[in-house]
Amino acid sequence: MIANILSIDVNTIKAHKMNIFQKLKVNNIAEAIVYASNNNLF
Repeated sequence: MIANILSIDVNTIKAHKMNIFQKLKVNNIAEAIVYASNNNLF
């Protein structure tokens, strides 16, 4: 859905997501949400 809205390839979204996970040192979206919550990122 995000790729369609931004008119970019799904694989580009996946690559960005993986880069974010690496920077946050998390393995999945659930861990990323916990990290963001614990660090007041939203």
